[in-house]
Amino acid sequence: MNYGIAIAALFSAYLETNGYKHRHDEDSDIVVIGFVGNYESFDGITVLMKFGDDGEDVQIQAPDFAVVPEAGRAQAMFACNKVNERYRWVKFAVSEGGQLRLTSDIPIEATMSDNDLCGLLLTSMRRFIRVADHAYGMFCEYVDMSMANDVETDPEQETEDGQNEGLSFYAVNDEGESVECEAILTFEHEGRNFIVYTDNTTNRDGSTRVYASICKDEPETVQDCGFVALGLMPITDKADWELVEQALDSLSGD
Repeated sequence: MNYGIAIAALFSAYLETNGYKHRHDEDSDIVVIGFVGNYESFDGITVLMKFGDDGEDVQIQAPDFAVVPEAGRAQAMFACNKVNERYRWVKFAVSEGGQLRLTSDIPIEATMSDNDLCGLLLTSMRRFIRVADHAYGMFCEYVDMSMANDVETDPEQETEDGQNEGLSFYAVNDEGESVECEAILTFEHEGRNFIVYTDNTTNRDGSTRVYASICKDEPETVQDCGFVALGLMPITDKADWELVEQALDSLSGD
């Protein structure tokens, strides 16, 4: 006997009795419920309850909670790890296809009455939504901060000589710490865009550390997080480094 199907049917009947709109197919161990409301981080959420065959557990899922473009998946995975360290009850993960998925595993006690069991399931589902609402806001903040090779740009900040006054962004160093960086200048050469920036730290000799990267052709919008990530690529060619040095010399007037 598949106890998961039986519990799904029981919970579906409970939801129907209490006026919750949902979807449950006969002989299925899955119950799907949609919620809309005044949430902090999203307008609505679809929750999927999948019951185990042995009837001893249920997994609450938000399988397609959000979509992360390919260029932002490394940052999204970093954010998932950070959120999972903080919230152990709901787990965040990014699939190979770029879907942000939320899950929570709930044990079921066989000795519980039907009413107590359904009450537990409904309470767990509400808790899942509440935690997801708060944690997703934090997820977006971590994605924003973890843009190790991404910057937020404002075209109005760029001046004619290539300087970017007031342009700042966050980067993640080798220790996983979020560091605020500041752009020094940007310039274009043969269809490629360069950016020179600093984290305002100094070397042993007291000089300010300066970095440079090549901007990718097109910015990527990370859906539901409200920012545009301009991907940066490391400079590996000696000729490109010479271009950067020339641009810095021109900026300093040397």
